[in-house]
Amino acid sequence: MSLRAFTARTALEPFAFGRSDCALWCADAVQACVGFDPAADFRGTYSDWQGCRALVMRAGGLLNLIAPRMIDPRLRPLGRDGVAVLRAEARTLCGVILDGDALVKTDTGLRRIEAPQIVAGWSW
Repeated sequence: MSLRAFTARTALEPFAFGRSDCALWCADAVQACVGFDPAADFRGTYSDWQGCRALVMRAGGLLNLIAPRMIDPRLRPLGRDGVAVLRAEARTLCGVILDGDALVKTDTGLRRIEAPQIVAGWSW
C-alpha cells in the first residue's frame, strides 16, 4: 500500500491512546507500507494519556522509544515521504511526512503541522 493510500484510508479513524495515537498511527503506516509493526511490543499496553506518557518517560523520550524499533533493512533515512519524530509547538510527536508535509493524528483528526523540526525520520 502507498503512504498516500494509507493516509486517506485512516484519516477519519478516531484517535485512541494505545490503539491509534500519533505514534501507533505511524507504526500502522510502516506496517501497511513495509510489512512489519515497529510498535508490536507496546501496542495495547496503555489506554490513556498517563499510560502513554509513562511509556515514553520510561524509554527516556519519544525518540528513544521509536528509533530502536525502526532498525530494519527496508528503511532508509527520511526522504519526501515517510514517518518521523518531530518537534512542533513545544511538543515531540510522531507524524507522517507526505509530499514534504507533516501530518499528525489528533483527537480531532489529522492535522498538518506548519514548519516542524524533524528530529529523525524514515522512508522506504
